Amino acid sequence: MRKLLMATAILAAMTATGARADMVGAVAGAGTGLIVAGPPGAVVGGVVGAVLGLNTIGQMKPTLVTRSQVSVPQYAVSYDPAQFQQIYSATGTPTGSNTTIAIMAEGDLTQVLKDLRTEETAFGMPEVPYTVVPVGIASTDTSGEDEWDLDTQYSTGMAQTVKRLYIYDTTSLTDSDLALEFSRWATDDKAKAGSASLGECEIFPYLDGSMVLDDEMFGEAALQGITPFASADDNGSACPSEGPNGVPLDGPPDTSYPASSPYVIAVGGTNLFTNANFTYDYEIAWEASGGGISLFENSPFWQAYTGSGSEPIVLSTENGSRGVPDVAMCAGGTELSICAANIIVDGSAELVGGTSLSSPLSMGSWARIESSHSNKLGFAGPLRTALMSTSNVQSRSMRFCSHVKVHATPARPRAPADRGRPATPPSRGPIRAGPPCNRTAASRLPAHDHAGHGSAARSRLAGRRTSRRYRLPGRR
Repeated sequence: MRKLLMATAILAAMTATGARADMVGAVAGAGTGLIVAGPPGAVVGGVVGAVLGLNTIGQMKPTLVTRSQVSVPQYAVSYDPAQFQQIYSATGTPTGSNTTIAIMAEGDLTQVLKDLRTEETAFGMPEVPYTVVPVGIASTDTSGEDEWDLDTQYSTGMAQTVKRLYIYDTTSLTDSDLALEFSRWATDDKAKAGSASLGECEIFPYLDGSMVLDDEMFGEAALQGITPFASADDNGSACPSEGPNGVPLDGPPDTSYPASSPYVIAVGGTNLFTNANFTYDYEIAWEASGGGISLFENSPFWQAYTGSGSEPIVLSTENGSRGVPDVAMCAGGTELSICAANIIVDGSAELVGGTSLSSPLSMGSWARIESSHSNKLGFAGPLRTALMSTSNVQSRSMRFCSHVKVHATPARPRAPADRGRPATPPSRGPIRAGPPCNRTAASRLPAHDHAGHGSAARSRLAGRRTSRRYRLPGRR
């Protein structure tokens, strides 16, 4: 009853914020047609969790931000994969060469694969082996090309190289087609991590039943030691709606799915500030980074870890609700003014950002960590939170210190059928870390001259325009 009341409230908010009337009206009637119910449900209700494909209302969108989506003109600071590695202190640590990763994509990927090779040549990165895995009926859609370019180029770029990149290619971004894609990725059990830079208001998969099925698949992946990553969205504490990305509160008050799944590492965005030599200075939360408290998903047990204190790291666990995000990396800032990625789209350079950048950066980072531990770390959720609660391990250090010693079998998440029951952490061995990496403390927030930062960045960009083998920036 509580969740149905929440769903009603969100639908009212969607109407108030101008969501399409046909979408709101159709979802409001979902209880009679989208989830197994009525006479057919009486026959298969004990066996079938949900029936998908009866509608196209629930549809995810990429969480990509381009410079044309927002209108505040400011200086642009952009980085290539090698510079992101340097900024986040990844250089000098093992690459992701022993780890396989996956990207969730859609449509015709012909140009995406060409752009990956162009980007690798332009930035001096090694060519990664890849495999495209078709899921469902082939599609000629190329509207998400820049998203898939970003995902492939910066997940492998942050890892420096990977054992193999799997690109799962489904028909569309409807809930039913994506459910097939998530299922294929989990059951294949080939990649140790996967990234989905897309999402939707979690009310839609809750109502049409895909949340039940997708959580089953993400839970299966976690039990197999696989870590799913997903962008937390680019609308602040609102969820992705029909407005542009990168605008806070442009949508109903809800978190984004699949980031809100307890079996997914939700990735938020930051404004990343660097020194003139491309070393890390500090980060602050991006104003449009998605996040909040899920209205439909329960908190995983590891969010209740208290560390050295008495309160859980994620306070929403006190009432059993999932808190989003789990981690955060560079997203860009307003008009991509703080940090952005140089990617290749249709053979030309373009500046992009958003949590669509944060998620592949995080997965590339995790690939390096997994490779340095022979791919034995398992699902990242419990381990990540346990390390964050260790006083001598800084949050940024957790990503790249290959000397972290793990003395525990990764905890297994609760099965989706257990949602709503109290979560008790299993018994586990100790987790400890070696000495902190030699880097500037992440907690240090010095006074910063934003104007100077921008001037230095413009100088670097000016040099980059003449030295690289492509032009900056802009779409066709």
